Amino acid sequence: MKKRCVLLTAFALALFIGTNSAQETEKTTVVLPDATIQQLIEEYSNHPDFKNYPNFINHLTKMIKRKRHRLNCDERVAKFLGGNGRWAMRSTVEDLKGYFQACSDDGLTMLRTMGVFASLWNRMDTLNYMDGRDVNRAVAELNLSTGLALPIANLRLFAYVPNPERAKVDKVYQCDILAVYDKQYKHRFREEVLNANLKIGTGDTAPFVDIFSDEGGEWTGYLIKGILTYSDKHVGFMEISGVGGEKRGFLGILQKILFFLPDAIDAMTLDKNGDMTTIALINETVEGFEKDRKYQVHRIGELPWEQEMPSLKE
Repeated sequence: MKKRCVLLTAFALALFIGTNSAQETEKTTVVLPDATIQQLIEEYSNHPDFKNYPNFINHLTKMIKRKRHRLNCDERVAKFLGGNGRWAMRSTVEDLKGYFQACSDDGLTMLRTMGVFASLWNRMDTLNYMDGRDVNRAVAELNLSTGLALPIANLRLFAYVPNPERAKVDKVYQCDILAVYDKQYKHRFREEVLNANLKIGTGDTAPFVDIFSDEGGEWTGYLIKGILTYSDKHVGFMEISGVGGEKRGFLGILQKILFFLPDAIDAMTLDKNGDMTTIALINETVEGFEKDRKYQVHRIGELPWEQEMPSLKE
């Protein structure tokens, strides 16, 4: 009899916990008020930078209407995302496919669209985070190139992290950016895109766990951090840490021999004319960056030199 009572009590407790958990999920998963949704949609749809990009605006509208939840994950990760309990939205594989496809269809660069999304998450005071493996899967399934952007190989976590306190005093600031990789490596751009390499994982490291599955185990995360800014004059990926640039040719040789030469990339900015400037050891400006297809998100094989490249699906 005593054993039976214990079992019944345990069952009742489990039932209570399960029900309470479901109620908490329902309470803390909400959409924005209708008036706010409509206001945001109208503002971005009529923005002079994007009124001619219907596919991207359609995708942005879907994200504005998505439900948000309260972040609840391992503290080792949460501390980099602004802490548990804040409003958050996870981008799924389908969300990411919609994003990359819209960028490709409208001829957009990732730097420009990341700046816009940073402004949206800032306005909504909502963390947006995603599994790096979902990013790779979305790009591979669509057989796309991300153009000139942060490499996605070995990416495990990417997040737009709003900081309301900084936004109050810095009008061009939109969001902190966090990219976490599971290994250090050197990304070599095609010479047709950029005659340079990127060294991933040159900055801070931290212990991480997988918050997207039940797989246990701690691993070392290599962090790239920065901020995104947006104004009438420029879009900027600023205050960058954790990634280094390596020029090819003679300057590249000098960097290897004269090890004290800095290789850090401090910022990437996109001006109102569509020119992109990388601020590093030697500043480099790419004129017409936004209009050049090789820098935009695009389907692999569109450019002559890509026709020899294997499909990402293979």
